[in-house]
Amino acid sequence: MKKPPPDAAGAEKVVEEAIGFVGRAACPLALMAVEDMLGLAEQPNLPGTTSGHPNWQRRYPGMSATLLSGHETRRRFNRLRAGRAHE
Repeated sequence: MKKPPPDAAGAEKVVEEAIGFVGRAACPLALMAVEDMLGLAEQPNLPGTTSGHPNWQRRYPGMSATLLSGHETRRRFNRLRAGRAHE
């Protein structure tokens, strides 16, 4: 039986844990998708779709100069940074 997708709070927890995991990974480079750092629900691409979904056409909310300066985004960056500090 297929599990239902997590609700918004559950999805947020998954993203937070993924950011922490990537931060603690024993590798010289850590990358996170901008959509995850911004906490966006929609991903930029749905593989296997050719119509009906705006693949690679979504616009980020806000101006590029301040896009990554929101409180929640800074908190996610700090979580990533904290994990990297434990190497």
